[in-house]
Amino acid sequence: MATPSAMAYPPVPPAPPQGQSPFEQQPPEEKDSRPGVGPGVATGCGLQVLAVILFFLTAGIIPSFFGALWPFILFTIGAALLMLSRRWRRFATGALIVAAATWIVVIGPCIAIINGFGV
Repeated sequence: MATPSAMAYPPVPPAPPQGQSPFEQQPPEEKDSRPGVGPGVATGCGLQVLAVILFFLTAGIIPSFFGALWPFILFTIGAALLMLSRRWRRFATGALIVAAATWIVVIGPCIAIINGFGV
């Protein structure tokens, strides 16, 4: 069992290497070169605008409404596949946030309006 006087003091930090001052600053850590969530959100917004344009360009060619959703499905699956890569995971998270918002705010209500709300 430890004595009460031994428990009263905080642990001693390790000594600096020989010849180095304990007050010398450590070199800054390397900056992470992986793309972040912000560029992923920006790219996701651009891809969703492109998907809307492709939707209107191909809506007359593809007979079914769900078949015309191919650009939205393609970009969502592409972003989901980027999640498999550690380097692109944060970027893909941003793109998937925008894709999910597009599905919830735009595509879902449009499908409900066209199909008559299941009535």
